[in-house]
Amino acid sequence: MKKLTILAFLLFILILLVYGMHLLAESTDPSIAAAAITASSTIIVSTLTVTIGRYFEKKKELEALHREQKIPIYGKFLDGLFSVFYNQKKGKNLDIVKFLQEWQQKIVLWGGPKVVNSYLAWKDELSEHEPNVETMKSTEELILAIREELGHENHDLVKELFPRFILREYKTYSKLTKKNPNLTLAELSEHENG
Repeated sequence: MKKLTILAFLLFILILLVYGMHLLAESTDPSIAAAAITASSTIIVSTLTVTIGRYFEKKKELEALHREQKIPIYGKFLDGLFSVFYNQKKGKNLDIVKFLQEWQQKIVLWGGPKVVNSYLAWKDELSEHEPNVETMKSTEELILAIREELGHENHDLVKELFPRFILREYKTYSKLTKKNPNLTLAELSEHENG
């Protein structure tokens, strides 16, 4: 809304200036009018260039500041997420409910729309059933949304990034999910250990 207001104001000023130049050209000597229009145009263009340049520079600075604030928040989330998988094998347990409650407060303040929506989809997926292939996909979508918000490109990354990171037997997982797209992580664990 603010951007539209600024654009409308600038457009209004530009129309007034063009109309004023038109009136000047009609009412005075053509050589004086041409000089006045040239001088006015130079001033207007240089003012607009500086103003627009400062706007984009300020916007970039603000994005960089937000990115720096988000890195520790997202880093803490990823630490907790990965520790759930790695520490379970070592017998250590993270208080997941407390961890997610703390993180949800931070995501409300700092998360962009794509991260918030990916987080909600991930949380819904976790609450619907036992962790399975879809859970892995929604976790990966959340991680990719976080990466994108921090300014990283994702288009050249391999598919199934998250399972490749956390699963000891990714190739086994890949083969089993082709046969059973509803494979649960418990079934995968049984297959790995059995």
